[in-house]
Amino acid sequence: MGNILSAARTDAMRIISSGGFQTDITITVKSVTNTIKGMGLVHHLSFDTDGAPVNSKQAHITVSEKILTDAGFTVRNSNNEVYLINAIVKFADFSGVEKSYTVKENFADDTLGVIFLMLGKYA
Repeated sequence: MGNILSAARTDAMRIISSGGFQTDITITVKSVTNTIKGMGLVHHLSFDTDGAPVNSKQAHITVSEKILTDAGFTVRNSNNEVYLINAIVKFADFSGVEKSYTVKENFADDTLGVIFLMLGKYA
């Protein structure tokens, strides 16, 4: 592994989990629940199929695969693909109110070991 790629992986994990933007995120995958550090964001701007901006609540988190596996989560399925669909995610907004979401889509960056999870409302 090249020195620059190794440094990029280290930097990505540091930025996500301890770079000043991190938040406590509680995740439940099947029967495992644990709290990890990651980046959790909610915003209200999206784009329609024509590329025009629309108001739409978008929530997502970015986490390190290594931190998830170290916390006891099974991250990959039998095909060795990241699969966290339907996991339950909780994190607090700016006022400290915890919100709950379910994972609707997951996107893995297999180069850096970062996972981006698109969230939907959870009752």
